[in-house]
Amino acid sequence: MVQVTVSDMNTGLYEATHHVLDSYDHIVSPRGMGTFEIESFHLELKDPHRPLANAINRLSYLPAIGVAEGLQLVAEESRPELLCKIAPAFSQFIEPKFATPLHGAYGPRVRGRVRKVIKELAEDPNSRQGVITVWDNYSDLAPWRRGSGPKPKDIPCTIGLHFMLRRGMLNLHVHMRSNDVWLGLPYDVMQFTILQCSVANALHVEAGRYFHNADSLHMYERDVVKARALTKFDHRRSQLWPMTGVGTKDMSWEEIQHRARTLLDGGSPRDMTQTEGFFHRALETYA
Repeated sequence: MVQVTVSDMNTGLYEATHHVLDSYDHIVSPRGMGTFEIESFHLELKDPHRPLANAINRLSYLPAIGVAEGLQLVAEESRPELLCKIAPAFSQFIEPKFATPLHGAYGPRVRGRVRKVIKELAEDPNSRQGVITVWDNYSDLAPWRRGSGPKPKDIPCTIGLHFMLRRGMLNLHVHMRSNDVWLGLPYDVMQFTILQCSVANALHVEAGRYFHNADSLHMYERDVVKARALTKFDHRRSQLWPMTGVGTKDMSWEEIQHRARTLLDGGSPRDMTQTEGFFHRALETYA
């Protein structure tokens, strides 16, 4: 097990990347692709308001991906056309024959469940039942194993989310079966902390800590040369303002969701916060 505790994701991405490069447990080849892997990786982000990894020399880092994915989670929607505009590589996973063209999209999988978590925690702040399961054994595994349908191209990497109110703040525990440290980790942390801070707003509390647990944290051999060039970040470029999710603490979940959809559409919610302004600028080229 590897445990990393950091205050921001510039440090988090740097440390996670070098753990995989320098201290990997296995070299495996899923689907024939050579992969360096750590089993049981745990990242604690002490400040979920600082998920940006923009102050290190990570080439091709596009915050718009994490912003779009986070807003889709809050809106409980899937916008594959937007993701493909931001990063054309998403198009390889589009399957029009499925009800959700991106089969593994998280937005539709959490639909209606976030509201129930908010209600549960509002009624019982000590509850341990603020859980949302993302993985679905039936749709993600069983049909194609039985030969009753094709295997989806886009299988979700996330198993579930667990929201907990502790010491008056909202913590989020994310459990992933699989996580690509180079292509996935910085965007996964951003999207889930956007959701965490937005749910905290709906509960009228502060976001506490973010816990990211991956059964397999890995890197494909094709990315090793780029990853080894990663250097420690420049503090002068690091995120100086807190990312506070969608909405404010005087808003309902329905209002927050409406603002997320407006941002996904390229619009500007009324009285935008600094964070929402960042989201708007990140997506305005693509929406």
